[in-house]
Amino acid sequence: LDWRMTRFNSLGAEWETILRIGDRTNVFSEWYQPIEPSRSVFLAPSVRYASELIDALDANDARHRFRLQSVEGQVDAGIRFGTSVEIRLGYAHGLSDISDTLSLPRAASGSSERGALRASATFDTLDRVTFPRSGWFARLEGEVSDESLGGQDNYSRVQGGLYKPITFGKNTIVPRVTAGI
Repeated sequence: LDWRMTRFNSLGAEWETILRIGDRTNVFSEWYQPIEPSRSVFLAPSVRYASELIDALDANDARHRFRLQSVEGQVDAGIRFGTSVEIRLGYAHGLSDISDTLSLPRAASGSSERGALRASATFDTLDRVTFPRSGWFARLEGEVSDESLGGQDNYSRVQGGLYKPITFGKNTIVPRVTAGI
């Protein structure tokens, strides 16, 4: 479920909330606030809640199930170039909690705190948000976390994705390629 309200103020603020329910539940809400009349420069605070059940086997092949829950807040500053390119830089802080649902060993339960700097670049010329028939979409994202940013773990990651709808007659396929390290 995706709900978006637009034109909240004279600069064109938007509020979007996305809800996904299933094996992985995810709620994401973002306020997109342009800070000058051309709408090229913006701020975008957001919040996300996620919950998922994870099945695992221990060394004796016994089944275990646990729930991973996360909540995270993020503030991005960004710039748009035309209608196709967006670059963001932001800071995110969040908490994760893992809990026993079916006999999880006590040593595996607990909480962790995350703090990270994030950057992303997006190129989007798709003709529609849902069920596109033409255009391109590409995104490259990077994240760095360490104790000085409020996290408990030190890591960096980069991931990207690309997809291009291919339409023939009344049919469209959308092959996607994603990768990350």
